[in-house]
Amino acid sequence: MDADLIGLGILALAGGLAFEFAARYVYPHLDAPRESLSSLRFLTTLIVGILLVLGLGLFLLGVFG
Repeated sequence: MDADLIGLGILALAGGLAFEFAARYVYPHLDAPRESLSSLRFLTTLIVGILLVLGLGLFLLGVFG
């Protein structure tokens, strides 16, 4: 069990979830064209997905590694 990897995993998971909730709050208030909002949502989904997978992987590696 490695506490550093567990801590970084939890931090990445929390960062991904916080980014997703912040984006859901900010997007309705933006005055941007529909195509731009679609691109922003896609990029946000990619970033959140990477953070969640990275966080889960680090957490599991810290617990079982």
